Amino acid sequence: MSPRVLELHTPPTAPLDAGPLRPDRLASRTVAEIERLELRHGGGTVAVADLFRVRDGAREELVIAGGSPLLDRVAAEMEGGRLRVEGEVGDELALAMRGGRVEVEGSAGLLAAAAMRGGTVVVRGDVGAFAAACRHGHRFGMGGGVLWVDGTLGPRAGERMRRGIVVAAAAAEGLGVRMLGGTFVIRGEVGPDAGFAMRRGTLLLDRPPADPPPTFVDCGVHDFLFVELLARELAARDLPVPGLRRRRRRLVGCRAAGGKGEMLIATTPP
Repeated sequence: MSPRVLELHTPPTAPLDAGPLRPDRLASRTVAEIERLELRHGGGTVAVADLFRVRDGAREELVIAGGSPLLDRVAAEMEGGRLRVEGEVGDELALAMRGGRVEVEGSAGLLAAAAMRGGTVVVRGDVGAFAAACRHGHRFGMGGGVLWVDGTLGPRAGERMRRGIVVAAAAAEGLGVRMLGGTFVIRGEVGPDAGFAMRRGTLLLDRPPADPPPTFVDCGVHDFLFVELLARELAARDLPVPGLRRRRRRLVGCRAAGGKGEMLIATTPP
């Protein structure tokens, strides 16, 4: 059976809180009830029908046909089901998400997967600053689940992250700043200040970061079996990472913060 579809016929003119447009939240609602649902739009509200055409279908899967950088909080606090966005989204994608799967066929704004606790988020473009990081009002950043980014992570991805896995093609400056746990897999370039004040966690890098921090200690080259286990975990989520190397140079830090985090850098270029 085809999924339910919300077709965007009138793009928002101000930030739109798309958080209520989740498959788990709409599963018990009829089409008419969805059309009457009020969403925050700028300083006021707007009915779903004013912006979207609603087509009924399988209630465990929802498609938002058409994207906008003003579609904020997509999949926020989602607990199950599947959600696909045919376009880009705004800030706070999958904020505090607990389960299910989200796929965005474009880029996302600030704070993607911030405070996320479970599930899988796939972004086919780039994401803005503070991905998998700590949002205002939250003590910690990402605490579980998987964030997959085909493009580049913006600055300070993973700040105060505790658990979870983030995979990306590249990362801007400040990757893993004040990180407390979890794993990053970066297949390309990494900007400066990676691992600054990092206490725990793993940065699994195919290339050395720009301007490697002097507060990390070189512990030599080793084989890391867990890399294969990580690859299996990602493959089980239909997110294979071919050629993920076990043999890596281990740097431990950030010693300035008394940290026990690590950078595992591939010994041969990708």
